[in-house]
Amino acid sequence: MRRDNVNYLLVGGFVLLMLAALVVALYLLTGRSGPSDRYHAYYANVAGIRFGTPVYYEGFQIGQVDAVSPEEGARGLRFRVDFAVQRGWKIPADSVAQPRASGLLGTVSIHVLQGVAGLALNPGSEITGRAPANLLESVNDVATDLSDLTRNSLRPLITTLARALDGTAAALDDHGPLMLAKFSSLLAKLDSDLPGLLAGLTGLSAELQRDAPRALAGVADLATRFRGEVPHVRQKLEDLVASLGRTAERLEQMFSAKRVAGMERMLGNLESASADIGAFSRGLGASGKRLDALLLEMDTAVGENRPDLRASVADLRRILATLNEHAGAVAYHLEGTSRNMNEFSRQIRQNPGLLLGGRQSGEK
Repeated sequence: MRRDNVNYLLVGGFVLLMLAALVVALYLLTGRSGPSDRYHAYYANVAGIRFGTPVYYEGFQIGQVDAVSPEEGARGLRFRVDFAVQRGWKIPADSVAQPRASGLLGTVSIHVLQGVAGLALNPGSEITGRAPANLLESVNDVATDLSDLTRNSLRPLITTLARALDGTAAALDDHGPLMLAKFSSLLAKLDSDLPGLLAGLTGLSAELQRDAPRALAGVADLATRFRGEVPHVRQKLEDLVASLGRTAERLEQMFSAKRVAGMERMLGNLESASADIGAFSRGLGASGKRLDALLLEMDTAVGENRPDLRASVADLRRILATLNEHAGAVAYHLEGTSRNMNEFSRQIRQNPGLLLGGRQSGEK
């Protein structure tokens, strides 16, 4: 009887010890191994985040999620995630909390990315939340955008460009020889008429340069004579005024000092105009030489590059014809790839175990 009591006591003590160890283990697993500070963040999507989700600070676990609650606000429905971290842990004010998955099929955890601000957040403050990145959704969006781009933009662009180049090539085939013949005749006419035109311009310039000094000398001599005769005329007019009265007064007004000054200004303007004409004739001769050289270069360039231009147009036409033939096949394969990616992402969401070689849900 005494032996049975001892056995019962040992068994009961062992059971109580195991229960205490279980309670301690559960307490440690929940992450609440000591005092903690509470923070919160807001997210538009909290898939995979629940009570007990670990919180990491640059890869080091500092706490866990305590609660997830929806909140309706001016920006629509958002989810508030409250989490507790080790008491006294300093989190910079510009830090960011972002949910991440450890792998394609791994669990979600919250990672706090360290900021650079010198000021730390107070316990109970909000940490800026950043939306999680989803690889499958990104690949699906890229495939959809690529399919839309090919169907709505690339294929019509290639078709339009091919039609335009076909029309241009046909126009060149039909009217190209005639245009080249007209251009060649125009160049030949310019080549034949240009020497005469340049010779005429050169002769005119030479005559202007030869006659300009003589004309200027004549004008200067006339001005000198006119200035020398003015006092005598004035004296005669004054004598005539004394005898003729009103007639002399009118003649004196006609040959006043103001009119003489105006004529002197006119002579000065004539001298300036003569100098400008000489400069213009010299510039015209230089322009004629440059025009002759330019026409010679144009004739040489057209003669040398005519076969290359025709060959380039023919090569471009063949390239565009090849692109037009294969555009439908490329678009078809891209569209099939997009559908396969959509089906792949749908099956992965329904049964992630397919990536590990398992069977679909419901198969035996």
